Amino acid sequence: MNIFERSNTDQRIEALEEEILAPDFWTDQRLAQQKTKELNELKESKATLTTLSLDVEDLKVLLELAESETDGDILNEAILESERLAKLSERYDLEMLLSGPYDAHNALLNIHPGAGGTESQDWGSMLYRMYMRWAEINGYKAEVLDFLPGDEAGIKSVTISISGPYAYGYLKAEAGVHRLVRISPFDSAGRRHTSFCSVDVIPEVSDAEAIEIDPKDIEIDTYRAGGAGGQHVNIR
Repeated sequence: MNIFERSNTDQRIEALEEEILAPDFWTDQRLAQQKTKELNELKESKATLTTLSLDVEDLKVLLELAESETDGDILNEAILESERLAKLSERYDLEMLLSGPYDAHNALLNIHPGAGGTESQDWGSMLYRMYMRWAEINGYKAEVLDFLPGDEAGIKSVTISISGPYAYGYLKAEAGVHRLVRISPFDSAGRRHTSFCSVDVIPEVSDAEAIEIDPKDIEIDTYRAGGAGGQHVNIR
């Protein structure tokens, strides 16, 4: 984030803080909660950037010390610290790109094996373990909301709640059909099988957030029944 962007962030934080202090701020509860959440997210982002900036300054001092004293231990410490800061910086830059309306939200992830019986159900269980492991490694809280095991192995379906900053932003690209081609361990003839699993990812939204539906996305079909009985118009 450059200086201009930081300035805009500071200005937005100041504007939101002034709005919160207004006497009629909580008149509209939904809008007030949205702005409070936005303020907290901006403050968290600014705090992360400030911490990174301070850590970079400390790293510069560490490098200067290692150079002046030609101390190998200090140099190794500086190398490890630079690698840590590089990873944090990359993650921060990526989160800045996740600017969609729901990217910062928690996510609900559903895995549903397709046709293929036990083979596809086993592929579903592999995806399930992969996402649970991903959540653990990245510090997200993963809670299984619904789990239906397969008849012989694997799963028939599973729904997971993944909670943490930008969970939906990171996971939304996983939505779609995932394919696996392998020699099936469940086929005594050792034939190659192709398995499919669908993965759905949706953001968690609070009751305070309004969901707007564009009238253009609403479709109404009218049908006329030809049989007797008086049901001359059915609308769905």
